[in-house]
Amino acid sequence: VLFRSGASSKDRIFGAFSVVKGFAAHSMKEAQIATSQTMRNTSFSRDLSQFLEEFGDLVRTGTTALLTCHEGYVMSEGEPHLVDLFVTTTHLCVSGRAVRETIPYKEIASIYPSVCLATTELTPYFQHLPDPRVKVTAVQVYSTNMQVYQFLNFAHSARHLAGNSSLVDIDPTNLFYAALDHS
Repeated sequence: VLFRSGASSKDRIFGAFSVVKGFAAHSMKEAQIATSQTMRNTSFSRDLSQFLEEFGDLVRTGTTALLTCHEGYVMSEGEPHLVDLFVTTTHLCVSGRAVRETIPYKEIASIYPSVCLATTELTPYFQHLPDPRVKVTAVQVYSTNMQVYQFLNFAHSARHLAGNSSLVDIDPTNLFYAALDHS
């Protein structure tokens, strides 16, 4: 339309606008992709640095690599503690102010999506999903040495959502469960 002989001025202007609009849309999409990739890389670098600082001994032995990191709470001595949960190729590593655990996968007997219910006391009540229609709000990990780890109140973070708008609709508890279950 731009260079077609006999095109009216209106058609030429409309054609020029369409080209500019298409170029702008393409450039914006490229910018979004680049920004998302930068956010993921920055987030993963931060997670990796923290993981190496906390659990570098696992990496130095050459036995594990970090896959993903999630933020949530773990119940410890009846109280929830904010922690970072590092899902690696061989371990689940838990790091927070009052809690530091390294759980080898070979010591995990089972992983259950669960429900965390408020009680009349301060300590919540955890239950395995009673029905598939019930929303998962916690994850329970049972170890071979008879310990139960209860994780709850997960948060979405930039590292999960950057460039992946389809994950916005996935509950962060399910993201953690899926990462742990498939490791």
